[in-house]
Amino acid sequence: MKLINVKSHRSFSLIEVLVVCTIIALLATLGVASYVSISRQVKDTKRIKDIEQARGMVELFKQSNVNSSYPTNLSELGTDLTAFKDNKGNSYYYSGFPSVCASSGSIPCIDFLFTIKLEDGASCYYSTSIKSGTLSDCPTTPPSN
Repeated sequence: MKLINVKSHRSFSLIEVLVVCTIIALLATLGVASYVSISRQVKDTKRIKDIEQARGMVELFKQSNVNSSYPTNLSELGTDLTAFKDNKGNSYYYSGFPSVCASSGSIPCIDFLFTIKLEDGASCYYSTSIKSGTLSDCPTTPPSN
């Protein structure tokens, strides 16, 4: 009678495979969470850049205006910023202040306000002639100090 030599093969146990799968799942979850966070930051950075660019246009308007007044609304800038929207379709809010001002009238616009909701939907970025920042809610008048 011939004896057959059976060699034992080494393989992974079920526990080892489950541990590796769990580690891969955790790393994938962290990667997706980081991507979402970075994506939101990039979108908010673009919103802020857009407002600061428009802020520069508003300042140029004031310098070239006879009354040294800010524009009452964005259509006075001569460019089509009336459809100024972010990637979610939210409109950027702009207003000259005081609210009864007119850039060509007797009451000059001495300040302005740009606002846009940020990616989290709750906070708001604002920009005025004096300062810029983030608030928990969008102001309707320029924030004081």
